[in-house]
Amino acid sequence: MFGSPGASSTITAGSGGVWYTNLGDTTTIFGGSGIATLFGGPGGVVNYDGSIAGAQYEALTGNETLNAAGSSTNNLIVGGSDSHGNDRLIGGSGADTMIAGSASATMTGGAGNNDFVFFSNFTAASGNTDIITDFTNNDVVLLQGYGANQASTALASAVTSGGSLTLTLSDSTKITFLGLDSIAPLVNHIASS
Repeated sequence: MFGSPGASSTITAGSGGVWYTNLGDTTTIFGGSGIATLFGGPGGVVNYDGSIAGAQYEALTGNETLNAAGSSTNNLIVGGSDSHGNDRLIGGSGADTMIAGSASATMTGGAGNNDFVFFSNFTAASGNTDIITDFTNNDVVLLQGYGANQASTALASAVTSGGSLTLTLSDSTKITFLGLDSIAPLVNHIASS
């Protein structure tokens, strides 16, 4: 299914799941028993509400919002490939995996045990700042392709300001953790390879 630019839609998925591409519209999808595969679009908002099967979201280009706050399932939410974009990625109460893309992203994991993943080949040379709004000791940050020492190097050079903590990675990507004023919550919750 494809959205319509500027429109507002509601879709209820059945047992076979749903495949949906957003074209700049606002859409709410109520998941069924099959996986929902969802693609964002420039200026679009995709809301997912599901309690049986999860969703796989992927932002594409431009500024997008992928919102699974109403979901209690485990979801995969992937940031966009546009280095000039600005994505909002929002998880629900399940154990969500959020993968930062080339765009700047504001990520809210929600109540579950969440993984925030940064692949060097996705974020390379973008120099963007990604924001994690609700990191807790149930969450994990994974830095893939940065080398085994990147986590300890980033923690050693962390900067705190205004009640937030920022890590700078070797490719100049910055990760800001709102509400953290020390590295203590990240110790044993960040790994790199």
